[in-house]
Amino acid sequence: MEVSQKFQKSQEYFAVKRNDLVNMVPSSCKNILDVGCGSGENWRDFNGSVSGIEINAEAAEKARAILKNVVNGDIQKDPPFEKNSFDCVVFADVLEHLYDPWSTLEKYKKFLVPQGYVLVSIPNIRHYSIIKNLVFRGQFKYTDSGIMDIDHVRFFTKNEILNMLNQGGFEVKNIFNKISATNEYKIINTLAFGKLKDLLTEQFYVLGQLK
Repeated sequence: MEVSQKFQKSQEYFAVKRNDLVNMVPSSCKNILDVGCGSGENWRDFNGSVSGIEINAEAAEKARAILKNVVNGDIQKDPPFEKNSFDCVVFADVLEHLYDPWSTLEKYKKFLVPQGYVLVSIPNIRHYSIIKNLVFRGQFKYTDSGIMDIDHVRFFTKNEILNMLNQGGFEVKNIFNKISATNEYKIINTLAFGKLKDLLTEQFYVLGQLK
């Protein structure tokens, strides 16, 4: 079956660099597995060993110039890595693309060392722009990327992200709110003593540690 143009991603989509995310990796972690690594740009300046899995063949080939080891394949299948090989497994904007992110998270736990870490970034469906479009305009429009990426099959709030990690056997250690809002909404949040912060959050970055 021919894939609609709506579902075809440019190579720029796989090459976005996320320094804010990489900075959340604990300094003790030197062996990383990036699940859905794209072209590997996140790790170009990282002081450690990084392996990756990427389904897009062109992006995987580019990642091989940066990462130690890259597997071109479906992340939902068993990858060829040894148990207890990594200090941290990263899912950067990946889990929301899967029908069963819970079992995928469980599958990758075995590749972590005892008390290893998982780092996830997941869009926030509770963002004020989504609520405004849905409630006041009756719209739930899909886009090429972002919160309403047409490839997303699961949608999360912060509570559901935390529940997924807790149920998966991880203790949440750190949460970062990536804010995306107009100055008007930022001022309103300030006047509300920061109580609207989650509504202005485009993505949550969450670091969990194996219990």
